[in-house]
Amino acid sequence: MSRFTFIASDCELPGNDLSGIIKLTVMDLKEMNPRPKSFWDLDKLSDDCKTLFIPDGADTSG
Repeated sequence: MSRFTFIASDCELPGNDLSGIIKLTVMDLKEMNPRPKSFWDLDKLSDDCKTLFIPDGADTSG
């Protein structure tokens, strides 16, 4: 059993538009001033964990 959902297809699936989303590490988020709000306690996460950061005002409508 997996906590992820896998999708299989016989044809090409459309991609996601990730413009406006920034790939960072937890260490990068900890160094930001002011520190962004998070659902998780950043101090308990490993500094090298990869994250996706969506700045306020970013167009994520797709």
